[in-house]
Amino acid sequence: MSRQQAKAFIDRVNGDTTMQRQIRHIGDLTGLIGFAASAGFQFSAGDWNEAASGMALSASAELSNKELEQVAGGGIDPTPFRGWGSRFFSPRVTTINPCF
Repeated sequence: MSRQQAKAFIDRVNGDTTMQRQIRHIGDLTGLIGFAASAGFQFSAGDWNEAASGMALSASAELSNKELEQVAGGGIDPTPFRGWGSRFFSPRVTTINPCF
């Protein structure tokens, strides 16, 4: 149950910029666990390590077929600087001279 508390705390911090600012200067895991307890999340250092490891492993896992279908494909535009940059740079610029 405490591992779920640690994961819930991580999810809460990820979505709350105020909490992110508050924990920015906490220097160790004991301080982080104390801060989490004051916010209503109860877990141990072992629970934290398990939750963080589990989240890291799931983040590095391969994409499912459904996730792959949702990935937007990209391509190469053969015309360089076709967008806003064309107002500033010629497509034929090959070097930039130093300004100093």
